[in-house]
Amino acid sequence: EVYGDLMSGPFLDVRANYLVNEDFGVGLLYSTSRYQNNTDLAVAFTVFPDNASPDTIVYSGPLDHDRSVNYIGFNLAFRNKNANSTFNFQIDLGLGFLSLEDRGSFFNDYRLNATGIGGHLSASFQLNLGEGFYLPLSASIKGFNLGSFDITPSEEMPQDVQFVIES
Repeated sequence: EVYGDLMSGPFLDVRANYLVNEDFGVGLLYSTSRYQNNTDLAVAFTVFPDNASPDTIVYSGPLDHDRSVNYIGFNLAFRNKNANSTFNFQIDLGLGFLSLEDRGSFFNDYRLNATGIGGHLSASFQLNLGEGFYLPLSASIKGFNLGSFDITPSEEMPQDVQFVIES
């Protein structure tokens, strides 16, 4: 339930390709999306202080996420132009840069920023509108490897919760 809403939300993909010939093109892809959710959560932490007995601490409260993902990538387009039809089939693939920002609350506010590299792949049927413009019906997938994380907890967040978030 916690992450179900983080897997769907509004998104926008904008792609521009320059066709070098009828079958091949190069271009750019920009993609942005936003995912939000909130739920109540209770978490128990076992803390092992130096030279002391373990202590269990229980926190309960809201868990909120407001996550934005932006991606920009270089694109290669491979098109199968059908001369007898107003439809074309196209495969796009490429590599790009991702930035993620999560403004959330884990009993107290925090902000997570992450960046990485990734790739995209899409297949589309395109309706020829004339004058070099096409209306695509597309399915796509993007995959990423996040390389750097920066987590900024609020000053009010207890140290033991900060430790869990930053781990």
